[in-house]
Amino acid sequence: MQELKRKVKGALLGIAYGDSFGMPTEMWTPEQIRERLGNDIEAACAELKEQQIQNLKDAGVWNGD
Repeated sequence: MQELKRKVKGALLGIAYGDSFGMPTEMWTPEQIRERLGNDIEAACAELKEQQIQNLKDAGVWNGD
C-alpha cells in the first residue's frame, strides 16, 4: 500500500510540475529545456517569467491543454 501511495504522490506532483512549466516550454525537447533553462530551478523560473512577459502571457493563464 505504501508503494501505491508513493506512486500516486509522484504522479500528482509530476502533473502539477508539468502543468506549471508546460505552457512556456511547450513543444521544446528535453535537450532544448536543459540548454535554455539549465538545472537551476530559480533561474529557470525567472527566465520563464521573463518569457511570459515578452509573450504577453501571464503566469497561470489557461491555454486549453
